[in-house]
Amino acid sequence: MNIDEYFEKLVKLVHHAKSVGLAIQELVEQRDQQLLVPLLSFRESMLTSEDENWLSGYLPIGFFAGWTRRERLAAFALTFEAQREWKRIEVRSLCEPYAKSQRLFKHAPHMFDEIRRRVNGRPDQELIDVLATTSIDGSEVYRAGNGYTKLCPYLSPEIVNWARKEWPSAPTFIRLDADRYTAEQPLQRLWESAIVNQHRTLTPFAYPILTPLCCRSALGLPSAGRGCRG
Repeated sequence: MNIDEYFEKLVKLVHHAKSVGLAIQELVEQRDQQLLVPLLSFRESMLTSEDENWLSGYLPIGFFAGWTRRERLAAFALTFEAQREWKRIEVRSLCEPYAKSQRLFKHAPHMFDEIRRRVNGRPDQELIDVLATTSIDGSEVYRAGNGYTKLCPYLSPEIVNWARKEWPSAPTFIRLDADRYTAEQPLQRLWESAIVNQHRTLTPFAYPILTPLCCRSALGLPSAGRGCRG
């Protein structure tokens, strides 16, 4: 196995973990002979002194108990590298143009007609009119037909709430996660932060304001209305 093959197999490992609903470390701990042993053996052969320095601190956690020290170091390295691949796959998926084949539009097809349109009248396949849906308690959870979806996780619901309050009559568009749809209302994300008030003491603050990070558009497209996009 070479390094290119290692990362190709790492991506397959991520897809397998997603398909069976397991966290990466849970899958690694199973030590599947066909899927994982070759990856672990290769990663162990590639361990460096830098790996030793930054991974040794994770050994007391207790994962991969009963393995040799080098096997455990390799397992932690593989787990973290697979998690980074998982995040890349997730971001690419979140940034895919909207399509009728996506889970949200299969279950709530009317929402596909609410996608923002460009000046030429064609849908931009990126943002949805906020009036086509309703936020649950101002959170990231939104109604979608008879079920629920969520905002793109890189877009804070506070930004959407603030924009709608500041410009209540202006067209507003948001980025929903088109691969997420559930019949039952999902739990809302628990946020915790603090601000320093004018007396320079810590004050609880319900929702931190997070800067949107991903995809192809940002707040403020005057010709087509505001776009709240992760």
